Amino acid sequence: MRVDADFRAGRVGLCGRPNVGKSTLLNALVGAELAVATRFPQTTRERQLGVWTTRQLQAVLVDTPGIHRAKSALNRFMVDEALRGARSVDVLLLLAEVPALTDAEAAAAWEPGEGAQAALSALANLGKPISLVLTKVDRLQPPDLLLPIIARWAALHGFAAVLPVSAVTVTFRNRSQARPDNRE
Repeated sequence: MRVDADFRAGRVGLCGRPNVGKSTLLNALVGAELAVATRFPQTTRERQLGVWTTRQLQAVLVDTPGIHRAKSALNRFMVDEALRGARSVDVLLLLAEVPALTDAEAAAAWEPGEGAQAALSALANLGKPISLVLTKVDRLQPPDLLLPIIARWAALHGFAAVLPVSAVTVTFRNRSQARPDNRE
């Protein structure tokens, strides 16, 4: 593989509440099923690593357990593991699921939930750059309902970037690895 002159490398933390798509994004970026991704929350219990390589970058992706209000010893371990993973990286991606909205009035009234705001606060306290990745955007009909959601999040934190994604309609992949089904 030929590498560009402005090649960059670093560690990127995939963080957020349980079941927002962290493992799904990891799998999509590396082009392989590294992490178990299910509809059940708290499937990821320890940090998992994947490497995403393109001509412009190489990122060690750190998939973390979901950040949530921990009541049991196992849940406290998982949240501690998520925050340890977040401390060990250069850049954080806060993944947040968009709500399933169908009208502008509901979108204008929407606010990030208490758990999502607590996850943002925990990550912001680490003092690292945070980009917001809004997942499951295919659920918004019409798509322009995303704008008030972005505005609500932007009012909470000065994100380095805001990236709307959908695993259902993902159009990017790691071109250095072949997909198992050989689709382009």
